[in-house]
Formats: sequence, C-alpha cells, structure tokens
Amino acid sequence: MPAFDPASIDVSGSVTLVVARRSGHNYIGNRIAMSTDVANDLRQICQETLNAMSQRTAVAYADDLDFDRESHYVLVPSSVLVSHRPQPRRGRRPADDAAEVPQIEVDPGARSVLASASSLDELNARDLKKQSFTFYAAIVGSNPDNRVDFVDQWNPYKAGLSGGIITNFGDRLNRIEGPLLVFERSFDIVVTDAAIAVLDLGAFEGVFRDIDAMVDRRPTWSAAAVAALPLDDGTAELLAELCDRGGRVATQLRGMYERGVFGKAFTATQLRTEMQGQKLDVGRMIVKGKLVLDDADIPVVLKLIDEKLYTGWHSDTPWDVGTRSKRAT
Repeated sequence: MPAFDPASIDVSGSVTLVVARRSGHNYIGNRIAMSTDVANDLRQICQETLNAMSQRTAVAYADDLDFDRESHYVLVPSSVLVSHRPQPRRGRRPADDAAEVPQIEVDPGARSVLASASSLDELNARDLKKQSFTFYAAIVGSNPDNRVDFVDQWNPYKAGLSGGIITNFGDRLNRIEGPLLVFERSFDIVVTDAAIAVLDLGAFEGVFRDIDAMVDRRPTWSAAAVAALPLDDGTAELLAELCDRGGRVATQLRGMYERGVFGKAFTATQLRTEMQGQKLDVGRMIVKGKLVLDDADIPVVLKLIDEKLYTGWHSDTPWDVGTRSKRAT
C-alpha cells in the first residue's frame, strides 16, 4: 500500500471550501467564501478526521470489501485509479486491439472539481435556491501543488429550513437570516497525491464511482463478460442491455472487471460442475454448451463466477456470501 500517514498531514494552511452538484452525468463545482471562524472550524474537523484515521489500521480497497469502521479505514492507491474519458471510435474494436488493463475506475468529475478548487466560480446566496449538492470539500494547503482534500458526501444546504424562522438561542432568541448551510463534524474521505483514504465506503462509491455517471464505461464491462463466458446470443444481448441500464448488474460487472475475473475464459464444463454443486438449474441454464439465462438468472450466475455463492457444509443450505441470505434453487 502507498505511504499515507495521517499524523504527517498539516492542516494549518489556507482552506478553500467547495460544493459540487450533479448536472446530468457531470459535476459542477463552486467555491464558497467564508469567515475566518468557519475556516478554523473546518480546519479543526479536518484534524479530527486525521486523528480518527490515526487510531485505525489501513486496509486495501476492494469493491466488495466488508470492513470494520471502528478499527479500519480503506486506502486506495492513486497509482491504480483511472479516469476514463469517452473517446470517439469509428467502427468495431479490432480483434487484435490491446485490451485495457483493469484498474479501479473513478468518475473524473469529482477529482476535476477538487483539482480546480481555487479557480472555481464563487457561489452567492441567491444561487443556492433549489440546489442539491452531492458533496462538499475543504481543500487545505497554501501550496497549490501540494494540497489535501477533505471530502464529505453531504448536502449542506438545508432548503427545507431556510424558508422558516431559524433562530439562535443565546440570552434571547435571535433570528438567523439568509440560506442555511450545515456541515458535519467529520469528513468521509481524505485525498492526497499518493492515495485516497476512506472512512465511509458508501461515500467513496457515491462521490467518485457513481455507477449512474459512468455510462460510457458500461459497454467495456459487459463486453469483457461476453468474451469470457459461453453465452448464447440472446443472453449476451440481455447481459449488455442490463448493464446499459446501470444498477446492480453494471456494478457487479465493473467490480469483476476491475478484479480481473474475466481475464480467463470459463468453459461450459467448468460452469456445469460448479452450478450443480450450488444446486442451480443446470438443465435449464446450460443448453448445447451455452449459458441460456433470463433477467433473474444473470445476477446469480455472476455471483457464482465471482465465487460469492456457497452451500452450508452441515445444513446443505445454499447461501449468498454478500447478503448472507438463502438462495432460491
């Protein structure tokens, strides 16, 4: 894993606050001006986030990782991150075209917003109306070439409260005027040049790996599965269609693609043996050496290929590793 030492990160430099919202499949980011008091509060929250990481052990990222948030944080090396931007291609990919090297894919939009934080347009109060932000971030550091990003998947604008009478209770009630922005007491993610350190995997997936924003990558993931599996033509078309819709199948295929599951071809004989062991309906699902699957079969067979199905040694119950739920057979 890369060198990442939370204790060595200095948060005493300048702080730039940015918010980002989705527009279609892209992010739009803005800076927000703030008082010295608010900047110091954010700086303190950054330090508390680093302190929390210092008390935990780093574990390597995997898309299906189940980690203990009380004792671990997840470390994603920058060297394995890749942001694919769609490239125009005329005609079909040649058969001898070099295959892409599987890596951890991220949406380039979030990193672009963070990298350009200081030059983003400043947001004013009247532009807040009806906005819903995906994340906010505190970018810390006086050197533009050496800054650290603290990211939280949270919408700080509380539109539902801004229309009401909001007060501060000191010695008496005082009305708070203007739009209300509320920030959490910790950050989900810390981004350095070397790595992304994650306390909340859901936030990392939502900000950097939103499956709904990675539309242009879906054909690559489904094509890798079609090339590796003995699918009949109808099933191959169905798998590509389900992946194009996003959601569960696209997420499964992306994870399997990144982990190199489709690096070797699967034979009908191999699949038949394992499917029988997992009590799947082999007679219906394999016909003349081809997988013939319907919508409900595809996620199950992908889990089989991904080694996420097993049978209880004592109860003989078929289980799903990911959900620890009984499977229908």
